Amino acid sequence: MLGAKPGNFSEKNLYSEKDFEHTVCAMESYTTIEMGRGATYANEKWTVYQHGIFPRSSVLAGQSRRMWIDDFDTLEKAKAAFPEAKVLDGSTYRPPSLHHLLDDEG
Repeated sequence: MLGAKPGNFSEKNLYSEKDFEHTVCAMESYTTIEMGRGATYANEKWTVYQHGIFPRSSVLAGQSRRMWIDDFDTLEKAKAAFPEAKVLDGSTYRPPSLHHLLDDEG
C-alpha cells in the first residue's frame, strides 16, 4: 500500500518514483479519489489518480494526464492514505485527443 504522499510507490505500481517526477509537468498537479473508471476498465474500488499535463516530449503534449496511483476497498482508507486528495462523485476520465496526429494517408 502507498504512503500518504503520491511519490511513495509500491512494487505493484507501473511507475517508479523517478518516472512519476518526470511525467507530471511543472504545472501544479492534484490528486483525486473516485470510483475506478477508464477507457478499458471499471471497478468498484476507490481509486486514487494524480492529475497533471503531458510533458512536451509526449505525443500528447499539453493535454490533461491522469495517472493511476492506487486502489482501496473503502473511501475511508483512500482518504486516510491521501488526505489532500479531492473526493469526487463522478469520473475524471477523458479520452485523449489524437486529432493533431497525421493519419496513415497523410
